[in-house]
Amino acid sequence: MTLVLPYPTKEYLDNTDSFNEYYDDVIISLAASRVHPKIAIIKRNEEMIDRSDIIICYVLEKKGGAYNAMKYAKKKNKVIINLADD
Repeated sequence: MTLVLPYPTKEYLDNTDSFNEYYDDVIISLAASRVHPKIAIIKRNEEMIDRSDIIICYVLEKKGGAYNAMKYAKKKNKVIINLADD
């Protein structure tokens, strides 16, 4: 199991060993760590999508961050499996 953080949070910095024991890998988004915190999650999502071949999501509504990430994945021609669909 991999944890992807938009930037090194205080919780992560204070408990790095515990995080590394629990997760197989911890990735801190380089792109997200370089932008304003208000858009860091968006950048983290885009970076994860760019690195992925298949996107598995659960998006019910046509609004919000998950929906925007799914739209970004469509624009990048990624294979998308939305578990909220039939």
